[in-house]
Amino acid sequence: MNYSRLNSSNHAGQLALTRVLNSEDIDFICSPYTYDNKQLGGPHNAQSLPEAAKLHGKLYFSETDTMLHVLKRQWRWGNSLHNPESWPESKALMLRDFGYVFTKGIGMWWTDLFGRNFDDPQIVAFMKQLKEIDDAHLTTDKRSTAEIAVILDEASFTYCGEGEPMFNALLTAQKQWELGFMGMPWEPHLLSDMDNSDLKDFKVYIFLNTIKVSAEQRAAIHARLRRNGATALWVYATGYIDRACDVANISALTGINLAEDMSFGELHVDVTRFDHPIT
Repeated sequence: MNYSRLNSSNHAGQLALTRVLNSEDIDFICSPYTYDNKQLGGPHNAQSLPEAAKLHGKLYFSETDTMLHVLKRQWRWGNSLHNPESWPESKALMLRDFGYVFTKGIGMWWTDLFGRNFDDPQIVAFMKQLKEIDDAHLTTDKRSTAEIAVILDEASFTYCGEGEPMFNALLTAQKQWELGFMGMPWEPHLLSDMDNSDLKDFKVYIFLNTIKVSAEQRAAIHARLRRNGATALWVYATGYIDRACDVANISALTGINLAEDMSFGELHVDVTRFDHPIT
């Protein structure tokens, strides 16, 4: 059995979120939060899409397995290495994790992966305090104030090769290392919900991995952008694939005329104009 093949995005059974969210038989979903850059100084960020779940009337739970100071277990996941070594550091991470779910109006549970992670009277007392805060605000209006939507697509994964290295660059690196630090709230949503009338209008839409965009989806994107003159940020070959792979598809979606270069080389961007306010 080729484990690496089964563990890839295309074969791990993780590309049916749209089907799950549209099912009337499912009331809630859950996932751990992202492991990469979750230590001190890093953000709490769901592996799945809590706001998309809420859009479809599902309750979302964040499984929170933050490593605290009790075990003093320093371990590396990606480039992350700095777990709490004291109660104040643990308290800061617990408050971050609670703040994420509290402000989004979603659920959570603390998960003890290795035993004794929460074996400290200060930790237990702080959990009780956070629970009391949550109970006191169960009916508080927690509707999102985010004006930025980050659009992701499941189908685009199936048009890429096994172990495609761009997945990390387009998804994990952006969600957990870049978007988490931009200082503005944002919501992740699915490309398949661009024509969902229940999806609110945003001022900015960031299209992260939407390589495959059908003509119908393209029309839905244009209609949504026109509604309030929203800004779209296209990240790498957005809409390149429709019925065929063609840069004309990108132009039809973005209005940007492109040419295709099939020569080998590292991905890079050349800034050619320095009199624009952005540059």
